[in-house]
Amino acid sequence: MKTAPELLNILEVLCRRLTEKNDEYGQLAEDRALAEKEYKMAVREQILRHKSDGQPATIIPKLVEGHRLVAELKFAMDVKDALVKANLESVKSTVTQIDSVRSMLSWLKEEMKG
Repeated sequence: MKTAPELLNILEVLCRRLTEKNDEYGQLAEDRALAEKEYKMAVREQILRHKSDGQPATIIPKLVEGHRLVAELKFAMDVKDALVKANLESVKSTVTQIDSVRSMLSWLKEEMKG
């Protein structure tokens, strides 16, 4: 079992990590939103291009999906989405770790009373 000072040090490190992850989240979410914007604009541009070329409406989605730039932008958006989700999972994990350390500190406090 760790001592109270050791647990407090761990708690401090975890709180710093939580703050860093919360700060990261804003930038990651903004990056993801920008990637989605670029992707949707490219999709709309390709749809309009295919419509003006007289392509049948039924095959336009497949043509757009297969366009290199659209596919690359979709990939970038998916990667940024995964980074946002990973950040949120890291935040949840850190909160759980903080709760565990707080529980250990409470247990230690009770043990010292008794």
